[in-house]
Amino acid sequence: MPYSKTFRAFGIMSILFTSGASAILAQEVISGDKIATLQSVYEFALSPDGKQAAIVMPSPAAQGAPGIWIKSTSHDEALKPLEGALPGDYAPNWSPDGRNIAFLSGRQAGGNTGPQVFVTPNAGGGARCITDRPGGIFGFVWSPDSSMIAFLAPDLPGQKQVNAASTAILIDQPFQPSRLWITDVASGKTVMAVKLKDDIQDFAWAPDGKHVALITKSAPAGNGSFATSLVIADRQSGQLPQTLDVSPAAAIPGFAGVHWSPDGKWIAFRQKTPEPDAWGWAVVSPEGGTAHPLLRDYLGDVLHMEFQKDSKRAFAQLASGTRQALVSLSTTDDMFEKIADVSISVGEASFTSNGDRLLYLSQTETSSADLWTARPGDKPLRLTNLNPATSLWAFGSVSEIDWTNRRDGLALHGVVIKPVGFQEGHRYPMIVLMHPGNQPWWNGFHAAWWDWGQLLAARGYVVFMPNYRGVSGLGWKMDGLIREWGTGLAYEDMMDGVDFLIQKGFIDENRLGIGGWSHGGFMTEWSITHTNRFKAAVVLSGPSDFATVYSKTIENARLQLRDDFGASPFEARAQYDASSPLTYVRSCRTPTLLLHGQEDVAVPVEVAYEFHAALQELGVETNLVVYANDGHAITNRDNQIDVQNRVLGWFDAHLK
Repeated sequence: MPYSKTFRAFGIMSILFTSGASAILAQEVISGDKIATLQSVYEFALSPDGKQAAIVMPSPAAQGAPGIWIKSTSHDEALKPLEGALPGDYAPNWSPDGRNIAFLSGRQAGGNTGPQVFVTPNAGGGARCITDRPGGIFGFVWSPDSSMIAFLAPDLPGQKQVNAASTAILIDQPFQPSRLWITDVASGKTVMAVKLKDDIQDFAWAPDGKHVALITKSAPAGNGSFATSLVIADRQSGQLPQTLDVSPAAAIPGFAGVHWSPDGKWIAFRQKTPEPDAWGWAVVSPEGGTAHPLLRDYLGDVLHMEFQKDSKRAFAQLASGTRQALVSLSTTDDMFEKIADVSISVGEASFTSNGDRLLYLSQTETSSADLWTARPGDKPLRLTNLNPATSLWAFGSVSEIDWTNRRDGLALHGVVIKPVGFQEGHRYPMIVLMHPGNQPWWNGFHAAWWDWGQLLAARGYVVFMPNYRGVSGLGWKMDGLIREWGTGLAYEDMMDGVDFLIQKGFIDENRLGIGGWSHGGFMTEWSITHTNRFKAAVVLSGPSDFATVYSKTIENARLQLRDDFGASPFEARAQYDASSPLTYVRSCRTPTLLLHGQEDVAVPVEVAYEFHAALQELGVETNLVVYANDGHAITNRDNQIDVQNRVLGWFDAHLK
């Protein structure tokens, strides 16, 4: 019926899924170092016949470096390494005839730096490099007849060497558009497929191999925005015979954001909606005409889609509230049927398909993401058990919560984790954990360097994870509201949820804490500069001053800020200041721990220094910890453990 609504390797044998294993009573306390041992699947690809999966995951032999492995999708045979692949190789991609697997590797090839495409036979044999592009390549796809590989690579003009001994850093790098190249696999001959000045963001082969669909992006002029287009190109001539009408707005960038139907009659692509910062999926004929948005009135979001073999339906991953599902979706009338429930972070949400079978990631509340396979009408099958050690961990109970905004009555959703050993009649300290970006909290596994849910529950805290407006899963009209940066009703959404939980009787309202990463760090800073109800706060990579962020961040982030505020801070400084927590810091009395990566290019570390200095001058207790050689995401394993230990130490010191 329609659906409504890093790590220490455990060894090869532990990765196998063993059915019928006896349950073991959970007894180990969750800690940062345990969380840092969790293994993850980075990427995965399904063979054309659906019988095998290529998996990128940590290699025990390489002390945690990624490697490519092959796994059957039908039985419990052991994982085996892909012959010809080395630790560090990634992005496996099966040829349509199933005979070869291509992948990217950073190993030296032809004297060029950067990843190149290597091809190895599925039946076994050595890998050979078939590309030779300066600076490396990304985004490659086999041709339908398996004879060619198309790929994207930046156009790298020669740079004049001024002084080899100088340590000068060039800040204003020239715009370097990506070009589409095609390599003949047998001969290695490579040609530029399309000659145009715009940057190519994504592409898809036509089933006949004669055309490609391109998502292009033009460089902004001055203080403008990027203009994107969906165009058809003739592969042999390089001409652009068709620019498609994708009104009401243009296609948006993002690799794997465009697909051609098997019968060649439709192109599916990610499309901007009338609401800024929101997107959905749409289909359009390659012959032209108006695009048809998919599930535009659905109170949720389409995270990903791929056509099924009949071209009339598509597999889609939907998010609604705190839930996700894989469905079979009609591309003509938007009706859909559920295939499988999915529990996964939106940031990890993905699947691959051969048009008949699905391969995807999903969690349970007590097990991190594993690979599963499903097809319409069949029971989903779990293929891996990457982290059997979690069966020994003591988890807090996870439940969903619904409440409404008291001002406008908007229905809201979130997750509550009760502490391990929860007892009725007892009042517990509560931490509000704010979500990063527009990624919603979900009903699943909550233990990561940036997701402190179970870590805190293991230490006696109730953890409230609210999905306020602006988050994915509430439909495109709500998605775009994240551009308000908390200054609208999002802050009230969260505080109404806090009060709703306090009324349940198990929260000590005098021991409230708050924290989060990225946008969650911003919402934490916004909250503590607008209320003194929180007695402790932790901010991880939060943008406290948007004018500073604008001056120091990358161009794509500046473009986003220009869209959010209508102009740059040099033209609209008042709007930037009005949305910056630093503007209101004089009202803050909450002890605050600030954590930030030194090399963060999205949210520059300078904003952490600013907020920290302001709190010091106000006499508010504060610590600032900066992680060298880490960026917006904390990737160093020791730093990930340190983050979690400091989070626990700060909240324990102020709430217990």
